[in-house]
Amino acid sequence: MSKQTISTSQLTLIMASFLTAGSGLSLTKDSIVFAKQDAWLTFFPAMLYGFLISFCIIYLSRDSVESTLFELIKKLAGNTLGSLINVWLMFYLLLSVSMDLRELSEFVKTILLYNTPAPVIVLSILALVVYLVRAGIEVLVRVNHIYYLITLIMFLTLPLLLLNEVTLGNLRPMFTSGWPGIMKGSFNFLGLYGEVLIISAVTFAFTPQREPGKVHPLLRGIMLGTFLASLMMVTLLVSIGTSMGSKAVYPNLFVLQMIHITDFLDRLDVLMTTVFIPSLIMKICMVYYALCECTCSIGQTNMESRAYVIVLMPLVMLFTKFSFENVIDLLHFESHVWPLFTLITQLPLLLLLMVMKWRRKRSVSV
Repeated sequence: MSKQTISTSQLTLIMASFLTAGSGLSLTKDSIVFAKQDAWLTFFPAMLYGFLISFCIIYLSRDSVESTLFELIKKLAGNTLGSLINVWLMFYLLLSVSMDLRELSEFVKTILLYNTPAPVIVLSILALVVYLVRAGIEVLVRVNHIYYLITLIMFLTLPLLLLNEVTLGNLRPMFTSGWPGIMKGSFNFLGLYGEVLIISAVTFAFTPQREPGKVHPLLRGIMLGTFLASLMMVTLLVSIGTSMGSKAVYPNLFVLQMIHITDFLDRLDVLMTTVFIPSLIMKICMVYYALCECTCSIGQTNMESRAYVIVLMPLVMLFTKFSFENVIDLLHFESHVWPLFTLITQLPLLLLLMVMKWRRKRSVSV
């Protein structure tokens, strides 16, 4: 593993970007179906799950700040069992990156490149991802730092641009869905917040700085990402309501298309979409980087993760092509299957690793 460093502020922004980009396309649709006017509250129960994953990773990496999670697994579980666990995590990461690639390619095809075959769009995006990942994690977080600040400004100004479309009555009556509706809507985001594991799996090895007495940068990133996603949901609800929001495939895109500031500025949605797409690409880059680090940790190889960047490209293409038959299957998998798969993958693994670490610390102290 190459010696690179990222600052705590960069860690905060990459985590926030990860969550904001992941919640920006189609996940909001199902949350509105279950929670209706209370859909803006569905992020917060899922945020607690993200905190749980973060605290587990913080505990596991406390004495191993220069190791990725995949290297730590091999230290705690041994080479053979650790490699088997990493193979399972590799499958998890392959599913994650193929799902994001397919979703982004379908989105780009829908709004920009109508006549371009989806595999060509996937290949173009993946080529850019490979180029960025080969540059290293320092380049990834620096590029994300620039784009996310622009995305942050866009999200904060969006309610002002939609003032002429806002109807506050769309949020009433509040709390009518109750906890059952909110929890059902929040379940869709568990897969997204569970992917906090992907960011923390690799970033702790490059973030030696610590800030005693302050909130951990990973937790700050989760809170910032949740705030922006909730702000976008509130903007969506007050501008188009629950009826249209639950029927649109891409509700947030529909909101952007409602911006009308004179005839000259009638298509700001195209400009804002081109600002938002790089955030999605950065999310894919981080998952792909974690996939390379995970592959590097399988077996007894001492090769750097950069050696696997191009090698994994055909495998990711095949997963992206054949994992989902069409966009309907993709959206169903993302909102219904992926959260359950995330829980099954993460909770037993983290519990096992924490028990192993506790037993090792206890044996050392004795």
